[in-house]
Amino acid sequence: MDAIFTAAKRHETEEILSKKSTPWQICVYSDTEHGFAVKGDMSTKKARFAKEQAFAQAVAWFEEYLENA
Repeated sequence: MDAIFTAAKRHETEEILSKKSTPWQICVYSDTEHGFAVKGDMSTKKARFAKEQAFAQAVAWFEEYLENA
């Protein structure tokens, strides 16, 4: 549901990133819109779950790759 970062753009991005030697990760959360992690509707269970998971995923990724850099 992202008019800015469409599925086609995501696939294009994945193709570009796969050619790089640096670590990367893309997570897709269903039923979310662009910016869901900062402006999602926290009164809905799906939006709250996606925001919380995105935060936990980002923290875990940074802990893994910044501590070992």
